[in-house]
Amino acid sequence: MDKFTDVLVKLQDEGYDFSVFVRKKDESSGGNLLKFSHAYATPAAKQLLPVNIWDLVEDKSILKHDLQPVVAKFHYETIHLPLEDLKSLEKYLESAFKQLRQVPCKSIVKAWIKVIEPRKKTKYPYIKGEITKPDWWPRDVQHREPDHLQKDDRMRLMTSIILTVLPDQKYRTVFDDLRQTSLGLSLFKREPHKELVLRSIFDISRALCSGDGSRTVEVIDLTQFATRQVESHLTAARNVSTRKISSRNHCTGSEADEDRCIDSLSEPVLVESVVATDQNLLDVFGYSVVEESATPCHY
Repeated sequence: MDKFTDVLVKLQDEGYDFSVFVRKKDESSGGNLLKFSHAYATPAAKQLLPVNIWDLVEDKSILKHDLQPVVAKFHYETIHLPLEDLKSLEKYLESAFKQLRQVPCKSIVKAWIKVIEPRKKTKYPYIKGEITKPDWWPRDVQHREPDHLQKDDRMRLMTSIILTVLPDQKYRTVFDDLRQTSLGLSLFKREPHKELVLRSIFDISRALCSGDGSRTVEVIDLTQFATRQVESHLTAARNVSTRKISSRNHCTGSEADEDRCIDSLSEPVLVESVVATDQNLLDVFGYSVVEESATPCHY
């Protein structure tokens, strides 16, 4: 079914809307009218279909297919988190949200709020502050638009939704819609591993909702991505450092020209250059400075 799903994803990426209902041949034998085992629908097509059409589909199967390309878990290392250890779950989610970065997190949490509280603007307007804060909103987080929250408050809000709100019996019915909406934002087309991180975030909430007696939940190991980011930054920094040495080897201008060149570098590039040539900083990441020979430049 994965190949079939990939075809549907490609059609959706090309701008097609559709609804597809699938049932295995052996399930329809004997002339009995059985329910479909799988259903796929783009958001626009879903709105055009009659509500009672989902009675023809096995319970919840429509929500199992969010029409997003699947990134195989076995390409990455995974870890098991103990569901009873709240601190470990909170720490993992904090790292996961940092991995996704804050701009996408703003879009994600706004989508979450719309699903959890569809009439929030009228029932719980932000303009009235704490007076109209919903009961599911964390007490230690200001009742403000997610865009206007501090980074730490925004992550606390998102953590609370995953660990407290969704597992609550009152809101379990919105879990699949919340997950489908989040993955449907297509924020990480160029960074598919981040979609895996987002899926792991929902895996934690799903495990808390299931109540099947599981004591752990399997999630993607975030440390492998941190290591790759460090390697990428250090490679870029070394390239900058090498270009700077090369320019000095062939320079014919004045010291003022060199100062202007350095001043033109952006702050992140300057920081990376410092990291790439400072053994103490590199030791933190487990790297060593590669000695490079350079011919002194005479002015």
